[in-house]
Amino acid sequence: MSTERLAQSETYYPGYQEAHSGVTAIAFGIRRVSDGQWYDFNDSSFKASGWTTKHQALTEDDDGLWTYDTGWPIPDVNAVYHLQWKITDATGTYWELGSKIIVNSAGVAATPTDIATALTDIHLDHLLATDYDPASKPGVATALLNELIENDGGVSRYTANALEQAPSGGTNPNVLIDTTIASVTSQTVFVLTAGSDDDDAYKDQAIVVFDASNSDYPSVRKCSGYVGATKTVTIDSAPDFTIVGGDGVKVFVTAPGTTAPTVGEIRTEMEGAGTKLTLALEDTDELQTNQGNWATATTVALNAQGKLDVNAECDTALSDYGANTVVPDAAGVAPTVSEIRAEMDSNSTKLSAIETDTQDIQSRIPAALSGGNIKADVLAISGSTDAADHLEASAETIVVGAAATGTLSTTQMTTNLTEATNDHYNGRIIIWTSGVLKDQATDVTDYDGATKKLTYTATTEAPSDGDTFVLV
Repeated sequence: MSTERLAQSETYYPGYQEAHSGVTAIAFGIRRVSDGQWYDFNDSSFKASGWTTKHQALTEDDDGLWTYDTGWPIPDVNAVYHLQWKITDATGTYWELGSKIIVNSAGVAATPTDIATALTDIHLDHLLATDYDPASKPGVATALLNELIENDGGVSRYTANALEQAPSGGTNPNVLIDTTIASVTSQTVFVLTAGSDDDDAYKDQAIVVFDASNSDYPSVRKCSGYVGATKTVTIDSAPDFTIVGGDGVKVFVTAPGTTAPTVGEIRTEMEGAGTKLTLALEDTDELQTNQGNWATATTVALNAQGKLDVNAECDTALSDYGANTVVPDAAGVAPTVSEIRAEMDSNSTKLSAIETDTQDIQSRIPAALSGGNIKADVLAISGSTDAADHLEASAETIVVGAAATGTLSTTQMTTNLTEATNDHYNGRIIIWTSGVLKDQATDVTDYDGATKKLTYTATTEAPSDGDTFVLV
């Protein structure tokens, strides 16, 4: 949609170039954007309903250009309008959205300088383009931004009133106290500036001490004691830096109603009250007493009955295996591996049969191999030699090709075909074997032997250079 900028009291002459010769009538309407009312050409007024002439007819010249020579007199007000076309042809009547018409007293758009001046007049330039000094705020003191911002040594920050309705009142609900160190007794004992009056109010909770000279240097410790009357805190160990008065302190809830146990406390609990550990220790003590030193087996011994039982089991196993044992020679010496192999080579009838079969297979395979692949001629299909011959004849007529750079559209394709005769492939079916048209087929209506270009019934997409196809 185009935009036209016009001045008040001008006359607007709309024009429409028809897209085809079948257009029989064109009219236009004008809608005011501010309230959606349409212009009535009968009485030159905008209305929400009850128009006499909502769309004004245009006149066609010899070149298919439709115009309204009377023109529309633009009202003497600044406004934005939309033009609507009402078009009639053999298919019926339909509407198109035309130009956006912007009207002001000068008929021109505001320049960047005009816009910059307007922004400066209302101090919006202070958001990004101009320095905002919270100590000397621009504009009205009670303006929204000025009420939200206050001065912090020349740096802007939100006021307390701006933050008071933040989630959870702007504080962390897991922080019990956020204060500073009033005085230091030692590196593990110090007095808080503010805190609870109850003894041990923070005992066993996590306490974070912040170095006032480096806010990125916190040290996390555990509060081991707290005296409410003096607000004296004792921590489990000295922080990672030397604490002094004025350093920050935050005490966090470890868990509602609970405290976090230390590793030592967990170990003591497991060893003191863990019945399973006690039983396991008793069992290992018993094993050590009854079995002796397992690594050297110096005290492991079988009694007389145990020896008889083991000997009987061994005899049974040897008896079961006896038919397959290697029989020693007369001197009681077992045959060597070489002797076993020589026996198998000389007297094994099954090995001889395997050798005969492999020799027979070898005599047939080499002639049928080419580069590691078996080449085969199909002599019959389902017992029919004619069917195999017919398949061969039809396959030999299939032409293989690929799309080439040139004309590549949904109806034409230049190719790498070599045939030089025009219309040579007319009437054939083209089937793509790769690309976006893979497995799609259509009929060839023309072939140019000079350019190798195929013309065919339209496909769903255009092929790309290198897409392959067959002509059948």
